[in-house]
Amino acid sequence: MTASVPRIFSPIRRQRREARASARRDHPDAARFVADEMAEDMLERLAFVRHKPERPLLIGMVPPTLTRHFNTAPYAIDPEAPYPDDGFD
Repeated sequence: MTASVPRIFSPIRRQRREARASARRDHPDAARFVADEMAEDMLERLAFVRHKPERPLLIGMVPPTLTRHFNTAPYAIDPEAPYPDDGFD
């Protein structure tokens, strides 16, 4: 008998929540300053690191500042599955 991993969160509810969050984030009146400040702080800290990541794993709602800096797009993952092992930095 093969045991299956139970889904404890509804994928449909997660997709709807992410769609609502995306719509709010893209709204012209959205307060994006917190995410922008965090991205700027992160880039400042990475400037001191000698290793330059070639394939970063950006997950979630990533500010455009980071996607432009790394020249990549956020990676879509299944939150209930293990992280991918595709050679990310």
